[in-house]
Amino acid sequence: MLYSRHSAHYWLNLFVKGVITRVIFKYPEYKWLGRITEGKPVYGETRNPVTRGYSRRQLASLFKKYKIISLRKYNFDFGQLPIIGKYKIRTSLLKILGHKPHPGGIIVYGAPRLCGSRLELFLSQFVGYSWAIVVKK
Repeated sequence: MLYSRHSAHYWLNLFVKGVITRVIFKYPEYKWLGRITEGKPVYGETRNPVTRGYSRRQLASLFKKYKIISLRKYNFDFGQLPIIGKYKIRTSLLKILGHKPHPGGIIVYGAPRLCGSRLELFLSQFVGYSWAIVVKK
Protein backbone atom coordinates (compact mmCIF):
# COMPACT_ATOMS: atom_id res chain seq x y z
CA MET A 1 0.00 0.00 0.00
CA LEU A 2 1.15 3.49 -0.85
CA TYR A 3 -0.65 6.76 -0.16
CA SER A 4 -2.42 8.54 -3.00
CA ARG A 5 -1.69 12.22 -3.54
CA HIS A 6 -4.90 12.76 -5.44
CA SER A 7 -7.46 11.73 -2.86
CA ALA A 8 -10.25 13.37 -0.93
CA HIS A 9 -8.29 12.88 2.31
CA TYR A 10 -5.14 14.52 0.91
CA TRP A 11 -6.79 17.61 -0.59
CA LEU A 12 -9.59 18.18 1.95
CA ASN A 13 -7.71 17.34 5.14
CA LEU A 14 -3.93 17.01 4.88
CA PHE A 15 -3.26 19.80 2.38
CA VAL A 16 -5.62 22.21 4.17
CA LYS A 17 -4.05 21.39 7.55
CA GLY A 18 -0.59 21.90 5.99
CA VAL A 19 -1.60 25.37 4.80
CA ILE A 20 -3.25 26.34 8.10
CA THR A 21 -0.26 25.19 10.18
CA ARG A 22 2.10 26.67 7.54
CA VAL A 23 4.33 23.56 7.52
CA ILE A 24 3.63 23.29 3.79
CA PHE A 25 5.69 26.46 3.31
CA LYS A 26 8.59 25.32 5.53
CA TYR A 27 9.30 21.76 4.39
CA PRO A 28 9.30 19.61 1.26
CA GLU A 29 6.12 17.56 0.84
CA TYR A 30 7.47 14.30 2.27
CA LYS A 31 8.45 16.09 5.49
CA TRP A 32 5.35 18.21 6.02
CA LEU A 33 3.11 15.23 5.24
CA GLY A 34 4.96 13.27 7.91
CA ARG A 35 4.36 16.02 10.44
CA ILE A 36 0.67 16.34 9.55
CA THR A 37 -0.08 12.61 9.52
CA GLU A 38 1.85 11.86 12.71
CA GLY A 39 0.14 14.49 14.81
CA LYS A 40 1.61 14.35 18.30
CA PRO A 41 4.53 11.92 18.33
CA VAL A 42 3.62 8.60 19.91
CA TYR A 43 7.09 7.84 21.27
CA GLY A 44 8.91 10.79 22.82
CA GLU A 45 9.58 13.69 20.49
CA THR A 46 10.33 11.59 17.39
CA ARG A 47 8.01 12.50 14.55
CA ASN A 48 7.24 10.44 11.49
CA PRO A 49 10.23 11.47 9.35
CA VAL A 50 8.82 10.71 5.90
CA THR A 51 5.36 10.27 4.45
CA ARG A 52 4.87 10.29 0.70
CA GLY A 53 1.78 10.52 -1.45
CA TYR A 54 1.99 9.33 -5.06
CA SER A 55 0.12 10.05 -8.26
CA ARG A 56 -0.48 7.28 -10.82
CA ARG A 57 2.22 8.80 -13.04
CA GLN A 58 4.75 8.85 -10.18
CA LEU A 59 4.06 5.19 -9.41
CA ALA A 60 4.56 4.25 -13.07
CA SER A 61 7.92 6.01 -12.95
CA LEU A 62 8.87 4.55 -9.57
CA PHE A 63 8.17 1.01 -10.74
CA LYS A 64 9.34 1.38 -14.36
CA LYS A 65 11.78 -1.55 -13.97
CA TYR A 66 8.90 -3.81 -12.97
CA LYS A 67 5.78 -5.04 -14.67
CA ILE A 68 2.73 -3.54 -12.94
CA ILE A 69 0.25 -6.37 -12.57
CA SER A 70 -2.43 -4.27 -10.89
CA LEU A 71 -2.78 -0.77 -9.55
CA ARG A 72 -5.96 0.50 -7.93
CA LYS A 73 -7.11 3.07 -5.43
CA TYR A 74 -9.13 2.22 -2.36
CA ASN A 75 -9.97 3.53 1.13
CA PHE A 76 -12.52 6.27 0.91
CA ASP A 77 -15.40 6.88 3.24
CA PHE A 78 -17.54 9.93 3.78
CA GLY A 79 -16.06 10.23 7.28
CA GLN A 80 -12.94 11.67 5.63
CA LEU A 81 -14.88 14.73 4.53
CA PRO A 82 -14.39 17.64 6.93
CA ILE A 83 -17.93 18.33 8.19
CA ILE A 84 -19.36 14.82 7.84
CA GLY A 85 -16.31 13.27 9.51
CA LYS A 86 -16.29 15.72 12.39
CA TYR A 87 -19.88 14.97 13.37
CA LYS A 88 -19.78 11.20 12.67
CA ILE A 89 -22.72 11.58 10.25
CA ARG A 90 -21.50 8.66 8.12
CA THR A 91 -21.63 6.15 10.98
CA SER A 92 -25.13 7.22 12.04
CA LEU A 93 -26.45 7.22 8.46
CA LEU A 94 -25.03 3.79 7.62
CA LYS A 95 -26.49 2.31 10.81
CA ILE A 96 -29.89 3.76 9.90
CA LEU A 97 -29.56 2.18 6.43
CA GLY A 98 -28.92 -1.20 8.05
CA HIS A 99 -25.12 -1.53 7.78
CA LYS A 100 -23.70 -3.67 10.55
CA PRO A 101 -20.25 -3.09 12.06
CA HIS A 102 -17.50 -5.54 11.16
CA PRO A 103 -16.21 -7.02 14.45
CA GLY A 104 -12.69 -7.38 13.01
CA GLY A 105 -12.24 -3.63 13.44
CA ILE A 106 -11.91 -4.14 17.19
CA ILE A 107 -8.54 -5.84 16.70
CA VAL A 108 -7.06 -2.95 14.73
CA TYR A 109 -9.04 0.11 15.83
CA GLY A 110 -10.34 -0.88 19.27
CA ALA A 111 -13.96 -0.56 18.09
CA PRO A 112 -16.14 -2.15 15.41
CA ARG A 113 -15.80 -0.50 11.99
CA LEU A 114 -18.52 -0.08 9.43
CA CYS A 115 -17.60 -1.48 6.04
CA GLY A 116 -17.80 0.92 3.13
CA SER A 117 -21.13 1.51 1.46
CA ARG A 118 -21.48 0.68 -2.23
CA LEU A 119 -21.19 4.36 -3.08
CA GLU A 120 -18.01 4.72 -1.00
CA LEU A 121 -16.50 1.63 -2.59
CA PHE A 122 -17.31 3.03 -6.04
CA LEU A 123 -15.84 6.46 -5.22
CA SER A 124 -12.71 4.86 -3.73
CA GLN A 125 -11.36 4.12 -7.19
CA PHE A 126 -11.30 7.87 -7.89
CA VAL A 127 -10.71 9.58 -4.52
CA GLY A 128 -9.40 6.81 -2.25
CA TYR A 129 -6.29 7.62 -0.21
CA SER A 130 -4.46 4.33 -0.74
CA TRP A 131 -2.90 2.62 -3.74
CA ALA A 132 -2.86 -1.16 -3.86
CA ILE A 133 -0.08 -2.18 -6.22
CA VAL A 134 1.18 -5.55 -7.37
CA VAL A 135 4.36 -5.65 -9.44
CA LYS A 136 6.44 -8.42 -10.93
CA LYS A 137 10.20 -8.27 -11.25
